[in-house]
Amino acid sequence: MISKGFALLELLIVMAVMAIFLAIGTLSWANLERDSSLSWLAAQVKTALYQAQAQTINGLPSGVYFEPQRFVAFQGASFVEGDPHNLATTLPEGTIMTDINLVNQSVTFDRVTGDTQNFSPPVDLTLLESGTGKTIVISLNRLGIVEQQ
Repeated sequence: MISKGFALLELLIVMAVMAIFLAIGTLSWANLERDSSLSWLAAQVKTALYQAQAQTINGLPSGVYFEPQRFVAFQGASFVEGDPHNLATTLPEGTIMTDINLVNQSVTFDRVTGDTQNFSPPVDLTLLESGTGKTIVISLNRLGIVEQQ
């Protein structure tokens, strides 16, 4: 007997294989999205530091203030809560910043050289995603160079 089409068992097997591939793809996509959001946040921190350094060198004293749930780019020699020029970035839910070992929890730069002021090594900030335990460490050296580990 010649059959045209597929048997029910063949269709069920194909659908089961497709469901497995879909589940694997969904989990991989979720992990990729989580990793990229933490990397994106680290890039924002690095950008805020470099922008504050550039503004200071160009004559507008600036810095970045850090707290566990946010960081704030500020203008002036020191951070003042409520200043209208402050640009605050709140960390996403489930993400915190740890190991903030900075003088006054802020980074400021020298007007002439761009070096960090009040530097006491090591200056590391750790971004921690509490749900997964993934971390990114952002290091700042005496010269104001930011590295991501």
